[in-house]
Amino acid sequence: MYIPSFFTRVWWKIPLSRQNKELVKTSIFRALPFLFKKNRVYRDWKDSRIFSDLPEKRLNQPNPFQINGSGYRSEPVSKEPITTLAIIIHAFYFDVFLEIMEYLINNSESKYKIYITSPEILSEKIVSFLNSNACEYSFLTVDNRGRDILPFLDALPQVFNDGYQAILKIHTKKTDHTKTGELWRKDLYKKLLEEKAMRRALEIFNGDNTVGIIGAPGHIVPLNLYYGANAKTLAFMSEAMGVKPSQISNLNFPAGSMFYVRKQALLPLLNLGLKSKDFEDESGQKDGTLAQAAERAFAVSAVASNMKLVDTSYNSQKQNPVITKDHPFVY
Repeated sequence: MYIPSFFTRVWWKIPLSRQNKELVKTSIFRALPFLFKKNRVYRDWKDSRIFSDLPEKRLNQPNPFQINGSGYRSEPVSKEPITTLAIIIHAFYFDVFLEIMEYLINNSESKYKIYITSPEILSEKIVSFLNSNACEYSFLTVDNRGRDILPFLDALPQVFNDGYQAILKIHTKKTDHTKTGELWRKDLYKKLLEEKAMRRALEIFNGDNTVGIIGAPGHIVPLNLYYGANAKTLAFMSEAMGVKPSQISNLNFPAGSMFYVRKQALLPLLNLGLKSKDFEDESGQKDGTLAQAAERAFAVSAVASNMKLVDTSYNSQKQNPVITKDHPFVY
């Protein structure tokens, strides 16, 4: 049974919570699998069952990407306090890049170095802007591949070589398939780029060495409600990082792929050795790419490092992040 995209759009407008929609979908697919077995929505749902129905079953299908291995060894968190940040910005849209830089230029208190990844077509404009504003930066030209994920991974070796232990991952997000995409971006920028957010992130990292990722309040969502078309690839990545499916079933991740992260929390993901050839050619895909699976795999990497995900409102009395089960910006 083919489900036209029109019905999918209507489905998301039905006034039910995300959790209840998943329950309804599960009931229908379990009762009438023969009607939907050729539909992608059904196949995505079925792939996601590995995290709940068969929690410890090993995957017996070909890996969708090549695990190359990069030789990063796990390392203890430094006892020295973190005082500076590396800010990795993937700049694909120059107008949005200027939004980010407005926050940073107005931040006179925080210590950071900017690492820019961008397609060559924007390099002259970006470098000219950074030089005219006396910014400390490093620039890396990248292909339009792997969305904001592959450029981030490509920038990390230099960031680590420069000695940074904490990173802010940010990018020029434009979510064209949602009308609220601009609101999503602006809310993330406000909660991650303001001076007080940077100061708070360093306080959290220095106060608790088990914190691996710090997300924006209101943008941390449950994996089990937002697998999308990424469950199978995520399962392979998780297994390669030594994380069992049962450890993922109640995991959360920062939607939008923007967050603060400690170096040690990234090492299991980096050890997959993902290369450019592993990422699909860019064709405007909305879901189901390696980049979108990797967006979720950052949280798995933190688990593999025995670290946790929190948000910037974290304190000793409120250690768990606010989990948003009905994120207004994510399908």
